[in-house]
Order: sequence, then structure tokens, then C-alpha cells
Amino acid sequence: MAVSEERLAELEIKLSYQEETISALNDAIYQQQIRLDRLEELLRGYRDQLSRTNSEPFGSPDRREKPPHY
Repeated sequence: MAVSEERLAELEIKLSYQEETISALNDAIYQQQIRLDRLEELLRGYRDQLSRTNSEPFGSPDRREKPPHY
């Protein structure tokens, strides 16, 4: 079974478009991964900050003391 020149050219064009699409999708996934990594880093920082805040429920030890007017 022979493949016509026209059919072969169509397949080559389709393959070229698919390669471009795959490359564009790969770039998009890469950029999303970079953003995801940054967001995870921010989340870790917020979690640490919240953990420190929760370990001192009334702020710093100086704030826990009653003011002199009490």
C-alpha cells in the first residue's frame, strides 16, 4: 500500500503542528511548576509565621505583663 506524496505532506504538516503544541504545553507546565514552587515556599513561610504567632498567644512576654496603671 503506497502513501501518496500529498498524504505524506499532510502527515508531516500535522506532525510539525503537534510538535509545536507539545513544546508550548511543556513550556506552560514548566512555568506553572515555577509558580507552584514559589507558592509552596510562601505557604511554608506563612505557616512558620503562624506557628510562631500561635506559640506566643498574647504576643511578646512584655505584652503579657499588666500595665502600671492596674
